Amino acid sequence: VQQDIPEALLSTYRMKQSPEQFGQEMEEEMMQAFAWADCVVIGPGLGKGAEAKQLLEWALTKTGKPLVIDADGINLLAESEELRVYLERHRASGRSIIMTPHVGEFARLYGCTVEEVKRAVLNRAKELADRYGCVMVCKDARTVVASSSKEELYLNALGNDGMATAGMGDVLTGMIGGLLAHGMPAEEAAYAGVYIHAAAGDCTASERGRYALMAGDVIETLGKLTLYVGKAW
Repeated sequence: VQQDIPEALLSTYRMKQSPEQFGQEMEEEMMQAFAWADCVVIGPGLGKGAEAKQLLEWALTKTGKPLVIDADGINLLAESEELRVYLERHRASGRSIIMTPHVGEFARLYGCTVEEVKRAVLNRAKELADRYGCVMVCKDARTVVASSSKEELYLNALGNDGMATAGMGDVLTGMIGGLLAHGMPAEEAAYAGVYIHAAAGDCTASERGRYALMAGDVIETLGKLTLYVGKAW
């Protein structure tokens, strides 16, 4: 990663340790990272081992910074009642938490089938947002954004089927985290992130076609789009 993206700030930790060793060696480093961060994004590439669960627990309990949970972060929540309890405790705290599941991850967290999610995605997205006191971004062909603090739902009508490819959701998660880090309220960061991401996908598809569209292509388009949105905001 450091060779491919030299401008990234990278911290690493060693796997294959006992949970006790991992906790002792990593907790202080994580607390230092939380202290300077403007927001925390967790989930993409995380895995579901003991170390991953510990990292998510720290993100939920050791900092009050805005938090975006995606991918295996959501899968870990679906499998662990203990982690869900930590998440529910934030409902009254006012902490900004955004979850960005695709329909499969959403179904696992909700406890139903993908077909059941698709039949009532608007209601179920709002229900989960209220349950955890967060903003819920349910990703599908038409992404739905629901917030525990608002009755209105956002339904995104942009995007295309070429965006159903590996890494595309990770790009969205990073975008939402970036908007949070700039100080946007959670609902606005979710709405804007979903919209810009989909618009960038459509713009890229119009230039390169849908069939060979990749997540990295969309990233290259984002600069000019975020320039206009940033001025408007």
